Amino acid sequence: MSKPKLTPNAQRQAALARLRDLLHLSLSRMVVRRGPNKVYEFDLILDGGKVIHGENLGLLFSQQRTRALVFGSAHRVMPRLKPAQWEQVVQLLTDVSEEEQGDALSEL
Repeated sequence: MSKPKLTPNAQRQAALARLRDLLHLSLSRMVVRRGPNKVYEFDLILDGGKVIHGENLGLLFSQQRTRALVFGSAHRVMPRLKPAQWEQVVQLLTDVSEEEQGDALSEL
């Protein structure tokens, strides 16, 4: 007997729950938008509205730089993950990301 297929919203919620477990962050959203220099920027939005802004989406490929960004912005220490786990984190972030036009911060 096969598992029932999850709705897109249920898949997104499951991915967010997995990210919360892996990163020890209360992540509620990830917003991606094209910045002024045609570079994709991102915001990790935590429960309570705290925003961690990344100026370049490529930053997420570096666990070290992402950990430093989170610590500097939210004063939270993310656990070090094995490379395969970090690749899973990057994929999960991609899966939950919401693309918005313009400056997403001014719209929140």
